[in-house]
Amino acid sequence: MVKKILMAIACSMLISCGYFRVTDLSANRVCAIPSGAALGAVSINYNESGLLDMSFGVLLADDKVYVKDNIQKKVLVFDRDGKCLIAIGNVSATAEGKDIKKTQVKFDIIGTMVADSDGNLYVQNRLASVQRIDAAGTQIDMSPSFILVFDEEGKLQYTIGQTGMPTVPFYYIEHLEIDKKNRLFVIARTYDIWSVYRFDKRQRDYYMTFSRNYFVDTVDATTSYTGKIENIRILHSGDSFLLSVAYYNNTRFKYRKLYQFDIKESKPVELLKISEPKNELFTVAQNKYIYVWNVEETNEVKFMLYNFDGTIIGNVRCKFPGQALFSDIDITSEGKLYSYHAYSTGLEVYEWK
Repeated sequence: MVKKILMAIACSMLISCGYFRVTDLSANRVCAIPSGAALGAVSINYNESGLLDMSFGVLLADDKVYVKDNIQKKVLVFDRDGKCLIAIGNVSATAEGKDIKKTQVKFDIIGTMVADSDGNLYVQNRLASVQRIDAAGTQIDMSPSFILVFDEEGKLQYTIGQTGMPTVPFYYIEHLEIDKKNRLFVIARTYDIWSVYRFDKRQRDYYMTFSRNYFVDTVDATTSYTGKIENIRILHSGDSFLLSVAYYNNTRFKYRKLYQFDIKESKPVELLKISEPKNELFTVAQNKYIYVWNVEETNEVKFMLYNFDGTIIGNVRCKFPGQALFSDIDITSEGKLYSYHAYSTGLEVYEWK
């Protein structure tokens, strides 16, 4: 009898906290970017079997859409009506499109991008392709990179390296993020060693490295697991960040933990423990929502939302449009989900609400 009562209470708690509640988000198209070789178009290179050359990417920030094109070696800036405003990279000052502002820059390989609230654009420029295998057997590109900073007119302002000055390059950059004070965060790694850099304009004002043995979870007197960092996401305040750490018994997944690392206190605090391997940290939004991605879903994207006391407050689902050659989803610094979808005719960008 007591067992049944406890099970009823547990089920009631799960339902009340939103464990089973799923909200289907609606897609609103932002714009379409045509495919082609024109200045205001992006290259969509695929073969008859539908395999893509993954040479493009999309960033949605405020009222602008940023598109990278590694075939034509350029970054394009569009408004929300799909009008090309700025072209940066392998572009001629006399190229077609008299209303398009043009900046000639030699990109090697265009990596991740981020934009701040003043319209400044931060672009990773990878100098060469150097493939390495990490401890888990995953192939990663350890190419040296610098970050090029462009103003809202598309003009190159300065270049950032590890120290702020363009002397020591970054290596494998996971992603770039901007906090509410327009400070740039660079999340980088070298195999299993992860680093977090924070820059205020050209000045580096924070740096932290997590060694391979930083997270060790002692189970009992004879058993302990060494954690492997999988992801790091910045809170929009810029004062702390989340780390997703997976623990294994040899090669067998045991669980993952999410930690909040306070920059001022320089210490991690455990937020929650996840036993399901398919549930991975996606991002954190508005300093209060943790998005955990069900990575086994195929025809749709589903996120479980936690708050910072570890309570599940609901689930959201995005059902992608069909027939796309490729689809991806991300989130803006303001916490808005967006996706982009590649077709033979070009890219389509959507917001989800």
